[in-house]
Amino acid sequence: MSEFDPSSFENKYVNYLLELETAYKNAFSTMLEKFDSKVIHAIDQGVLVESEPIYENGEFQIILPENPGALMGSVLIDNETLNQILEEYKIELTKELKFIFGMDSQ
Repeated sequence: MSEFDPSSFENKYVNYLLELETAYKNAFSTMLEKFDSKVIHAIDQGVLVESEPIYENGEFQIILPENPGALMGSVLIDNETLNQILEEYKIELTKELKFIFGMDSQ
């Protein structure tokens, strides 16, 4: 576990790439246990690849791309269900980031 420096997170892909990959992988595994694997794979490969984790005002946030439904490839899902899953996914990702950087216990 790396010691977290908020100013270093601005250049996160250089300073914290391994930690980010671990957080996304762990969140992916958790979400696979809860939802259809085709949906979670489509979110991972279409939506989250375009997401942006940020650290602001003492909190992690996951900024998703506009119109995530258009990024789901051949997986069809209604927008309401997709938005509910994405909200839970963002919560799981921020929980993982807090855990990896020693800010919260799971």
